Amino acid sequence: MNIDINTLTESANNKFTSLFIETGIKPKTEAFFRGNGYAGGQGVAQNWINGVWMMVYKAMWRGYVLAQIFFLPLLALAIAAAVDGSGVRARKKYKFETSNPVFFYSSTHLVVLMSGLFAFLPLAPISLSATALVALLVALGAGVWFSAANFQTGT
Repeated sequence: MNIDINTLTESANNKFTSLFIETGIKPKTEAFFRGNGYAGGQGVAQNWINGVWMMVYKAMWRGYVLAQIFFLPLLALAIAAAVDGSGVRARKKYKFETSNPVFFYSSTHLVVLMSGLFAFLPLAPISLSATALVALLVALGAGVWFSAANFQTGT
């Protein structure tokens, strides 16, 4: 998959500029923290607000990157795991086998946890390596599969 980092960065820059700089939000917050009225604390406040805006920009940039390279594999793996798990569930129902409620509830909680982590990824204060992203993908896929395979049939 060929992804042009310059185009991606330009898109993030344009979106950040249109949302926060052209609307005046970023300059007004910087001016507020620059002129807070007490001596000695201005540098700390200014550094803090600059850090906040850098975090917002980093989150937007990571959001663009993750949407480009991570969303399609995530979707493909989750759909495949759900379909296969549903097939296993149908086979269990046909053979009058029981499903395991502990596996179902544990895996459902894992899916909820992974969904929360995916929402948190752009804001994470760590570098996102390929190994960490693959581990999250595998955990989500396993959670979806176990949830679908052990879904309660009502019998």
